Amino acid sequence: MGVADHILESTHREGEHLNALIAHIELIKGRSGGEYLISLDRSAAQSGHEKLLNDRYKLVDSTLTEQKLPDALQSIVCLCREYIGPEALIGVTTFNAETERLEYLVRPEGLSREACSAIDNALVVFGNGVHTTSSVLRKKTTTDFRDGDILAPRVMASALKAAGIKRWVSLPLLGINDQLLGTLDFFYKEAVVETPVSDKELAIPLHLASSTMERHLSINALRENARLEEFLRFFSQQLMTDPHRPDHSTFVAATNKLAAFMKVPSSSLRCWILDERDGNYRPVGTFRDQESSICSGLAGKDVRQWLSSEELLVHKSEFVASLEAEYQCLHLSTDHEFAHAIGISSNGSVNSNKRLIDQCLVFPLSADSTLEGFIVLGPQESRVVKKLNLLSTIAPILASAFARHRLIKSLMHQALYDRLTGLFNRHKIEEILHHEIDRSLRYQNPFSVMLFDIDHFKLVNDNYGHDMGDSMLLALSDLVRSTIRATDVIGRWGGEEFIVILTETPINKAVGVGNMVRRHVESYDFGIDTPLTISMGVAEFRPGDTAESLVKRSDVALYEAKNSGRNKVLPEVNQPPRA
Repeated sequence: MGVADHILESTHREGEHLNALIAHIELIKGRSGGEYLISLDRSAAQSGHEKLLNDRYKLVDSTLTEQKLPDALQSIVCLCREYIGPEALIGVTTFNAETERLEYLVRPEGLSREACSAIDNALVVFGNGVHTTSSVLRKKTTTDFRDGDILAPRVMASALKAAGIKRWVSLPLLGINDQLLGTLDFFYKEAVVETPVSDKELAIPLHLASSTMERHLSINALRENARLEEFLRFFSQQLMTDPHRPDHSTFVAATNKLAAFMKVPSSSLRCWILDERDGNYRPVGTFRDQESSICSGLAGKDVRQWLSSEELLVHKSEFVASLEAEYQCLHLSTDHEFAHAIGISSNGSVNSNKRLIDQCLVFPLSADSTLEGFIVLGPQESRVVKKLNLLSTIAPILASAFARHRLIKSLMHQALYDRLTGLFNRHKIEEILHHEIDRSLRYQNPFSVMLFDIDHFKLVNDNYGHDMGDSMLLALSDLVRSTIRATDVIGRWGGEEFIVILTETPINKAVGVGNMVRRHVESYDFGIDTPLTISMGVAEFRPGDTAESLVKRSDVALYEAKNSGRNKVLPEVNQPPRA
């Protein structure tokens, strides 16, 4: 039965004198554009009763078109008074699905502040109040505070008694599929004639309240979906921006945005990512390029074993198993060693791990059969469907972003670094040389280039094999890198030939650095019978030089060092006088 039918039925119950009243439904536009208003056949209606009905229709119209839910519910309260009189104090609650509590959007007018505070924000469980009990039972519930059986906690009952309340009647507001929307509550004081609330009398207000709440829920759901789509679009775009940053600042910003969108503390939503350098998992934000992480991390083997284990939650019910399957997540007991490893500890309560809210939720981030990381939602965070849906939607996006990050980083490393030694390759060194030339011209600072190679390296390969030769190239790279300054740059120029860029260093000092490097190499034990030596040519940047001409002069000096006996450091010939 629709709203119009309810109003017509109520109209005919007003009295026998209205039996002759002829009414019809006329489809006209309301303020919101909906076609639903009922009008009267003016030729058959008496003016007084027509005014009564028109007033009620205006209430219906304002209720169904009001944009603010509290104002719409207030109109419904006014409509209730039209039917049952002013005897009751009327309040309307809405059900908060996230907190599972009833919150008063329209507080009972005339009820004391203490009593309102006692009944507001009540957890929906049987016996926690008449409104919560009616919500659980899905039917009208009444309690008389003069009787012994009171469906309210002691504090709540005392506050209502102190306010003079003798009877509390609560009717649940239900939507489609028996969904709890809220309650319509009536409070009676002792000085009032205690006539029970009639379901028929309140059929129209109940129907209007449910319809109004469902309408606002639908509007809010549409807005929430639009907000979610916008966030997912923003989230994906942010992950696509600078995904190769070594400090993972993009991922840090993204996870912080996710926590803010979910309205949970950042400490309760943590993301761990695979570190390709050692195969361990570390929290996002603890990586440092070319440095050891400030977090030792979790061994990849242990993490994969834990997440594939059936023992993360000892007592796994059928409900938990179905929830995990639906949202692709795992429940983790806070007393499990995995929880301790990621910094989450039990609260010490014996029963803490028997409640789902005291468990962590772990969302594995897998892409192409690789566990790229995992998200951990800490204990005591609400497990509402929209949050679980969001995390299960975000998980594959993050996993793909992490996999793309590793791929890009790997490709960049291959493009810029020598695979054997880990030094910059020729392409990167040329790029750095152009940068140093620009910097020298801008600030008038000198810099020099040292080009060296290993003496008789072919004999090393012939006598000891190419594996030993590769080991010596790697050891030489590490030795020279540890000898020069951190501001200097070393790279592999090709084969057994290496190049060093000495920033802000004139040629006379560069020759001294070259000899220091040569002596260290000669005295180092490379694991062969004879000492390993190098020959080196040094050149200083001159105005008008290009990267090619600068390296060419150092190469000529290297050639002279080899021709004059090897194991030498020679500066470029025809050096210009210094100013």
